[in-house]
Formats: sequence, C-alpha cells, structure tokens
Amino acid sequence: GFYLRADDSNPSDGLTLTLNVVGASPVSGAPYIQEVNGAVVKWPPAPTWTGATSTDWFTTGNWSTNSVPTASDSVVIGAATFQPVLTGPASVGAVNLSGGSLSLNGQTLTVAGNFITSGTGVLISATAGSQLVVGGDAGFGGGDETGQLSAGTLSVAGNFSQAAGTGGNNTFVATGTHRTIFNGTGPQTLTLATSSATESRFFDLAIQNTGGAVSIPSGIVAVSDSVLIPGAGTLNGAGSLSAGWVKTAVGSTLGIFQLTTSGTNLSVAGTYGVNQTILVGGPTVPALSYQNLVLTGLPAHSLTANVATTGFLTIQGQLTLAGHTANVGGNFQTATGGVLTMTNAAD
Repeated sequence: GFYLRADDSNPSDGLTLTLNVVGASPVSGAPYIQEVNGAVVKWPPAPTWTGATSTDWFTTGNWSTNSVPTASDSVVIGAATFQPVLTGPASVGAVNLSGGSLSLNGQTLTVAGNFITSGTGVLISATAGSQLVVGGDAGFGGGDETGQLSAGTLSVAGNFSQAAGTGGNNTFVATGTHRTIFNGTGPQTLTLATSSATESRFFDLAIQNTGGAVSIPSGIVAVSDSVLIPGAGTLNGAGSLSAGWVKTAVGSTLGIFQLTTSGTNLSVAGTYGVNQTILVGGPTVPALSYQNLVLTGLPAHSLTANVATTGFLTIQGQLTLAGHTANVGGNFQTATGGVLTMTNAAD
C-alpha cells in the first residue's frame, strides 16, 4: 500500500493539485506515494551535510537546508571538507552516513528511525559518554571501523545488520570499552555477514529486550569480551555466538545453535538450551545439562561437579573427571589429541 495518495478529481480545470510535504521521513517518498490524474506530491529534499563552514553539527551553514536537522528529519552525511562533530545532544529521524565520518564526541545522538553506514561512511564513537540511540534498525556496511568504535554505547531497538563494504570485512569493529545494547520491545534480529575475532565484532553485548527475543538467524556473531543476558532477556536462533565470557540471569533464556567460550567464563542462571557448546580451555566445566558438548584447548578441563549431555560429548583437549560423573546421553569420543583421565575411584 501507500502512505499518501493524491488524486486530482478535476484535472481538466488547468489547476494542478500539488501537495508540499514538510518534515518528511523517510528520505525518499517515492515508494510510499501514489499520484493520480496529474496530482503532484513534492517530497522535501533530505537535509544533507555540506560541511561548508566547520565541523559543528549545530551550525546552520553546514547543512543544505541552511537549518539544523530536527527530530523528524532524515539526514544524509557524505564526505565533505569538514565532517560533523557533535558538541551537544541531537535528535533526528534517520541517518544515512554515506561518506566521511560522524563523531559522537562524548554526546548523544538519538535517531528515531534507521541508522546506516554505506559507501565510505564511518561512525566515530571513541570518547567516554558517546551514545548512539537507534529507535529503528542499525546497519553497518560502509567504511573501515577499525579503531573508531572504542568507547561509548550503541543502543538498538530494531534489527542489527553488518555487511562487507568499502571497509572490507571490518565495517563494524567494536573495541576498548564500547558496548552494544539490544533494548527493543519486540523481536529483534542480529546478523553479521563477516564476523570473527579479527573482523567485524562486538566488544560488550547486552540483551536487554524484555518484550521479545533477540535472534541470531544464521552465521556467526563474534564478541571480544562479554555477553550479558539479564532476567527476561532471550537470545536464540539458528546462528552461532563466540564470546570471551557469557553471563545469564535468572529468568533469561540462551537458546542459540552454537556457543563457543571458555568454561571458566560461562555463568548460567537462566534457561540454557544451546544445541552445541564448545568450551575452549579449562579448567572449569560448568555443571549444566548440555545438549552436545565439545571440550578443546588448554588448560585441561577438570570436573568440579557432575555434568550431563543429552547428545554427544567430544574431547579434543583433556578432561579429568576428578571424582565426578559425566553422563553422556549420545555418543562419546576422544578426537585427535583428546585425553580422558579417570584416576579417582569415584569417577
């Protein structure tokens, strides 16, 4: 359907029905309007950063409309002589960062709709206190973000996506103390097309959506440091997660296809429904009921409590039962280099 339909009921009178739209969002109205019998809808041009005067976001001469964008404006930021730097909090309807850079500079930018990077566009969030609050979807497919997302917070109420762009596979690289928060009130999806420990990745990731699940529908999502899932939060899907450490609270649900982390850094207080858990390096193996479990890497794993799997247990590293029980519901194997140690009578 259409958001706006203009119909000139008397086209023969020589007077064209013309509608001038003010404060429009999205940037282009073409997909959303219908013009009938010669009627014309004039969609306003998006405020575009020119950087003609300075780097100051709040200087009117830096914008094509000669006015500072408001909370209803969808803005376009491209490469310019001067790139925008926030010197105070700002609110807009949507952002297309198609070139150059946008620096949050310790300030808060609130985007009611979507925020995307494309072309060579790069977001800079490298100062404590920087906040990008996105009410719609966030998409990163622009320039190389290596070293640019090292502090502050990105909050997303819609879906998150990352794709390779002019920045290669590094179009979203969060490091330092940067945190990404999913805080929508309905279902959200989390998709990174080129994610690994050396490519696009999160640093800290918090699942704070209490009104719907956050889903990894496919692929791998890499998190350098931590994943936090508070009570009522849910992270699920057919995709995989690799993280430095993972902590879930009572009332939460973790139900993805595969989780790779350290056993020492896996703390589960909620529902644990991961299809395949890969614990890289010990010594701890959390006392959980696993579906399928792979133990790999050093230091060696050693049980401090009984563990159970409903599916397979594969040892690619070393496992010492240490007087405890490993109850395997499916297949058990030691892969190449894998060692099982049972020297306690209670093993």
